[in-house]
Amino acid sequence: MWIFKRSAHELREQPSIAREAGTLTRIGRGCRAADAEVPHAHALIPGSVMSRPTAGHSRASLFGHEEDMNLLRQPKEIEVERLKNGLRDLYTGFLEKHASMLAHYQVLREKDLFYQQNITRNEARIHRASEISLALQKQWTKTESVMKSKLEKFQEKKEQLSKRYWNLKCSTKRDKATMAADLENMVNASHSATERLEHVKDKLVKILLLSEICGKYERNDDKFMPYGESTEEEATDYENLDPTMIEECKDFKKMDKFLLKINRVRVQVLCLRAEKERINKENTDLKDYIKSYLTDLALNGTEQPRTAFSTESKKVGFVQRNLRTRPVTCIEGALSNAVLHERRMKLEKKNKEAAHIYAYPRYQSWTQTT
Repeated sequence: MWIFKRSAHELREQPSIAREAGTLTRIGRGCRAADAEVPHAHALIPGSVMSRPTAGHSRASLFGHEEDMNLLRQPKEIEVERLKNGLRDLYTGFLEKHASMLAHYQVLREKDLFYQQNITRNEARIHRASEISLALQKQWTKTESVMKSKLEKFQEKKEQLSKRYWNLKCSTKRDKATMAADLENMVNASHSATERLEHVKDKLVKILLLSEICGKYERNDDKFMPYGESTEEEATDYENLDPTMIEECKDFKKMDKFLLKINRVRVQVLCLRAEKERINKENTDLKDYIKSYLTDLALNGTEQPRTAFSTESKKVGFVQRNLRTRPVTCIEGALSNAVLHERRMKLEKKNKEAAHIYAYPRYQSWTQTT
């Protein structure tokens, strides 16, 4: 459309071209009219269908009319030839004058044809693209519905998994608490069982020691009674022993008393050594306490130092513990103190080896500040 508008605009800008185009149009119309009149003139030519004589006409009138028509035809033919030549010259000059414009017009028509083809091709592409877009839109709608259904299923599964995870977490927490309680009970029970086993072991050691002592007084001809049999016969036989056997029994009793005294002395020596070590340790702790007390007193002035408040209650328990664990000279006290000393030493050793077990008791110094 813009090509035709441009051609019309160019024609309006050049009025001479428009006038010449109008003149050519009028000349063409005159030529067509002359051509239309010529057949009527030729109709009177002799030999034609219209020039045939009819009934009621004479031959003289026919020849006279023919001459008149020839006279009329000749100037018209000359004028027609002149007009044709003039029109041809004018058309040729017009073409020569406006050849560039016609070439430009032809180029514009070619461009218009090319653009029309391009527009048609683009319209076909747009049509195909619209069809593809509709197909993709349908596919997108279908995919969206499928994804929506999948998301709903995933959401339901997520809720189920979250509930299951929460239940597993609660059960795990509950199991951990139960296992911790069981572990604590097992640790405490293991401590009691260990103490019981150590007590049984101590008894076995003492039994073995007594068996070694008794083995020194055994003879090859001694007869041992089976386990669980009655000893009434042995008591009866003991009353009816001969004097030699009685003397041997007296010697055995003396040796037994002597060995008991030796054992008592050894136990007292062990208790005194342990007491000495404990007193030395308490002396060292007391020196440290006095040193810290004097340091606090020098820093705080006449006020009561900080360590005095935190150690009063501990010193009372310390004195009472010393009174309870101090060894005595009697046999029963020495033996009981020896047993307590052995248990205390084993317990301290066990605490050092298994200090990470919280169920075992821990020893804390009475000089520790709070």
